Amino acid sequence: SHIRTLLLTFFYRQMPQLIEKGYVYIAQPPLYKIKRKKQERYIDNDRHLTQVLIEMGVEDVRLLKPDGTPRLENGEMAEVLKILEEVEHVAGAMARKGIDFDTYMRRYDAENHRLPLYRVRVLPPGADPANAETHLAFTDEEMRRIREEAESRMGPLDPSQFTWDELHLSPGLVKQVAQLKAHGFGIEALLRSPAPVFEADVDGRPVPLHALGDLLSLVRETGRRGLAIQRYKGLGEMNPDQLWETTLEPTKRKLLQVTLEDAVRADQIFTILMGDEVEPRRAFIEENALNVRNLDI
Repeated sequence: SHIRTLLLTFFYRQMPQLIEKGYVYIAQPPLYKIKRKKQERYIDNDRHLTQVLIEMGVEDVRLLKPDGTPRLENGEMAEVLKILEEVEHVAGAMARKGIDFDTYMRRYDAENHRLPLYRVRVLPPGADPANAETHLAFTDEEMRRIREEAESRMGPLDPSQFTWDELHLSPGLVKQVAQLKAHGFGIEALLRSPAPVFEADVDGRPVPLHALGDLLSLVRETGRRGLAIQRYKGLGEMNPDQLWETTLEPTKRKLLQVTLEDAVRADQIFTILMGDEVEPRRAFIEENALNVRNLDI
């Protein structure tokens, strides 16, 4: 990706017409190669890998009722796993923002079918930012009340002492909660419990589950059995035949066209990342570090 960034910078700075006319494309090689026995398969990204592992593991895992009979048939199991994968994605995004998933989900308003839309931070005078008070709010009015209550204790707050983030993933998560409810699972099924709340069966072996999300992990783990997974850090790790088969062969290759939709923003990003000033680049890295999914060093 570093070489790609250097090349894009060159084209953008020295040959912008190539990008403006849509002549620049980026090859999209696979991220993984998986192998089971003599069968090999290339995987585009992490989400694709998860889908494949679910396909391979779902046949061997059953979620049981208390009487030992299957709680979900295969078709319904696949639907529930897809929902759980989306929930897991949201939970990961929240964790990167420092929001505990279980704490957030416990604020679910079942009567109005909603989750908090805002995360509010109140920083007491002289306190370390890491020790800021954190609140979850549904509305602007609730945020106003949080501020009034804080100022009644601490005095007037300046902008650095009262900050808030809008939780854009909230509406999607509400939809996923409704989908799980249609399959017979309430909000409590997503919350981790010290004691097992479900039981699964893997080839006749009972497996306790402490939250419904554990079912997704179990199916993926089962799908990995007997599977060799190789992650490519770059095209240099492929031999010539693999490179041709996955990335260069005209009938199979995947290409991403480079477009210029916001020239001003593009110029800002190139200046930050590739310019001579160190401080803006450091600030960009610090601001976006928690959003990194895979870092190859």
